[in-house]
Amino acid sequence: MNQQIQPQETADLKDELKHFADSLMGVLPQGAREAIKEKAREIIAGVLIAVLALALFKGYGIYRQNQEEMASRALGSAIMSQDKDERVKALEEVVSSHSGSAAADMALVVLAGAYRDSGRLDKAAETFRRAQEAFGPQEVFHQGAILGIGYVQEEKGDYKKALESYDSARRSGAYSPVALLDYARVAAATGDSSRALEAYNAYISSNPEARNLDFVRYQVMGLSMADGK
Repeated sequence: MNQQIQPQETADLKDELKHFADSLMGVLPQGAREAIKEKAREIIAGVLIAVLALALFKGYGIYRQNQEEMASRALGSAIMSQDKDERVKALEEVVSSHSGSAAADMALVVLAGAYRDSGRLDKAAETFRRAQEAFGPQEVFHQGAILGIGYVQEEKGDYKKALESYDSARRSGAYSPVALLDYARVAAATGDSSRALEAYNAYISSNPEARNLDFVRYQVMGLSMADGK
């Protein structure tokens, strides 16, 4: 249930404004005070409009907060669903019913992944792009959406575009380690061992404590032997 602005809150705002006005009048010269008194009705009307606007803005803020909380709860429930089809339906409901909320934007990334898992690659690509547009370039969900687009492109056999997406994601920060490995893997699979080695070595340099370094070094060794390096 949305919280409503109580009459007492508006009255308190009026009292604060009246106190401020009285204090201001006390420090003004006599001529200025007389001029203001002549325009008292207009000033009071302006103050009342300001009070009403402030009350409405506060009410809208409470409304938005309640909407975000509802959307977050709906997203949490959708993610927890064990049935894949039910999860997709629930995520679609979050996106459509809570459009404009932060939770609905986040749901786009999860929904795109769910579409991909179910083989609906075109729908997944479209939804990943919507998620990419919903967030700024520096936000983790924007970067995750780029990586997701790369996965869809790879699964559709468009390896050139997949490499471009992985290259973009590897430069983003949050998903750089994963994107480096994806880039190297696809580059190696398409015969571009030079770029694959570059990506694998970049991963080793930037992630010296990674638990999978033995695997990555093994990949480097195999590519190097194949190239005679």
